[in-house]
Amino acid sequence: MSNQSSIPFELKVKFPEVTFFKSRNSYIKIVLPKESMNIEKEQLYDYGLTNLESLLNDKSKQLSVLQKKIKPKEEFIFYTAVFVHISGLGGPARAKFELKGRDLLYKVSMGSDTTRIPCGTLHFKK
Repeated sequence: MSNQSSIPFELKVKFPEVTFFKSRNSYIKIVLPKESMNIEKEQLYDYGLTNLESLLNDKSKQLSVLQKKIKPKEEFIFYTAVFVHISGLGGPARAKFELKGRDLLYKVSMGSDTTRIPCGTLHFKK
């Protein structure tokens, strides 16, 4: 996240336990690893995360909520680990954050199927 404004904002992210695509047999689970992310890890395999199965199954390695105040002209990098169970869907998976008003959505597309997951808020602080 990058704050290009002249005032700080507070980012709050929390994902639901599981999100289904149109097909109830295809779903995704998104977790927020406690491990900190930085720009140097961007070039590493899996962005430097190791033992992903452990991350999926061990809640102690996950944040339940990510909350961060981001100052003007500041950037904040964090992990979102997305685990996908596919049944009948094809094509590459793509994901991005979208802002609708103050609500944060996580858009995930898989082939022709797309879902938008309400996952947080963004509040500008004066």
